[in-house]
Amino acid sequence: MKRLAIKNKEEIKTKIQHYFERSEEAKFIHRLHGILLFSGKEDESCDSIGALFGNSPRTLSNWIKRVNETGDIESLRSKKQSGRPSRLSEEQQQELKIVLQELPEKHGISNWIHLLSEILVKTLKTLGELPERNSAHMQYVLQSCQDILLEGTERPIQRPQAEDRQKSCYSGKKNS
Repeated sequence: MKRLAIKNKEEIKTKIQHYFERSEEAKFIHRLHGILLFSGKEDESCDSIGALFGNSPRTLSNWIKRVNETGDIESLRSKKQSGRPSRLSEEQQQELKIVLQELPEKHGISNWIHLLSEILVKTLKTLGELPERNSAHMQYVLQSCQDILLEGTERPIQRPQAEDRQKSCYSGKKNS
């Protein structure tokens, strides 16, 4: 029988690996398959099965040790990990939650945004990375892209002082 081929195999492989990374149940099943393959192929080593599964030989060895020590496949399930301890006390965490729900202006942040945006523009200009403003070039770029994510947030702009020039900058949005 002719060997089948997977189109876009690297892309498919990456998607499957990402799926295993995101789902705790998928991680468990992945480990079960590794143990199952190891137990069924006595001529295979942790090196070869680990390479096949995209895991290190040490990882596969740890799975086998865990099952051998407990005698239970449930030991392959991920356990809740505590992570690094917070540097903030409970009181500081609660205070931060309250502050983050308030308007930035209350804490003087809006003034910083204008200062930082000027610095950002200067830096991007120096690096030659300013956002594209040429509509013809943008159409060309957008046509060559498959997936596009557009940001739809409004940004304040500096309006001209002259009334006739202000009208040309008016978006048509009514203020209520």
